[in-house]
Amino acid sequence: MMIPSRDDCRKENCRSSDQQFSRILRRWQHEPLASFDDVASNHQALRVATEFLIGSILKRSDNLLLHEYWCDGTDFVETSCDAHRYFLGGGCKFSDRYANAMWLAPFELSLNYSPIDLDMPSSLVLRLGHFGAEHTISKRYPTGRTYRLYAMAHALYGNRPTNDNDWAAVVRLDPYTR
Repeated sequence: MMIPSRDDCRKENCRSSDQQFSRILRRWQHEPLASFDDVASNHQALRVATEFLIGSILKRSDNLLLHEYWCDGTDFVETSCDAHRYFLGGGCKFSDRYANAMWLAPFELSLNYSPIDLDMPSSLVLRLGHFGAEHTISKRYPTGRTYRLYAMAHALYGNRPTNDNDWAAVVRLDPYTR
């Protein structure tokens, strides 16, 4: 499998955001701590790409209540990958449509790829946040634009739900289509 170059990962050289994410993911898989460019490592590039992917997945959910939420940062606590399957778990910052405040939540993202098309997931599952009685996603952990996410990511992920009914969002896209 060829490692995508920095140029291969540029938005203007990709036909979709899904292709760009997939290329950044493969680049990270082969060289997680290498330099992506003069500003970020491959690890940082994947964290930012994951932030945008989570937002786009929520917009594609059948649950219209999830469409108002968006992600504004991720930090990984657990990762695993092989040639065609990837798992990213950790903490994220999210906000609702009002964007007056942000909160922290755990997340799990599982992606599968066909060996025929490594530039597009064949399926994925996103689990995000604790189920909240008052809000769709629990707002128990408020934050601002500070680095509290990095301080709390392990605790959030360690306290993540153990079954799908306790997650605020479980989005399965199988098959994953554009």
